[in-house]
Amino acid sequence: MTNNEQLFKQIEADMLSTYVDKNADYGDSFTYTCDKFGLIAAIIRLNDKVNRLNSIIKNNDIKVKNESLEDTLKDLANSCIMTLIYLKNGENK
Repeated sequence: MTNNEQLFKQIEADMLSTYVDKNADYGDSFTYTCDKFGLIAAIIRLNDKVNRLNSIIKNNDIKVKNESLEDTLKDLANSCIMTLIYLKNGENK
């Protein structure tokens, strides 16, 4: 396994851990929100994360400690995966 593959696997494990922890704290609010408002809810969440990413990069000034560039990228990636899960689960209904 290459170094990049090992890093990918580590990042993936971190993302899964965050996903599990947030679902424990918030419940499956992503699915609930998408069920209530449609897929547009996922797009809005993704857009919010892209806006946060843009702000971090442009301003290079992070006021909230746990919203680093790395955390924001992982959060965006998790939201993309959650959207895929939502779509896949919809196909199975």
